Amino acid sequence: MIKSGIDIIQVNRVSLEDSFVRKVLHEEEINMLNLKISVDEKKQFLAGRWAAKEAIFKAQNHTIGYNKFNIKLIDGQLKVESELKVNISLSISHEKEYAVALALVE
Repeated sequence: MIKSGIDIIQVNRVSLEDSFVRKVLHEEEINMLNLKISVDEKKQFLAGRWAAKEAIFKAQNHTIGYNKFNIKLIDGQLKVESELKVNISLSISHEKEYAVALALVE
């Protein structure tokens, strides 16, 4: 059975404080965040990842930590690494003030 989840995040709600970043992002994602130059780029990246992980949780109904999911861009496609034994398809989109994500879990 395929389950879906969607989430939208207002980018200006995102905090770049270390405790929040470590709660949401996997260690590899933190490294990617640190490569971003501007505050806006960092907030857009973090908002997208947060929305994606919320969408996954809504589809999967699972309670492992946000930072246990590692979202990577490989050959133009988002890939999700986690301890869950499921196939996750993911899409993230940004529109200035918002980041939205859709997750399909099989």
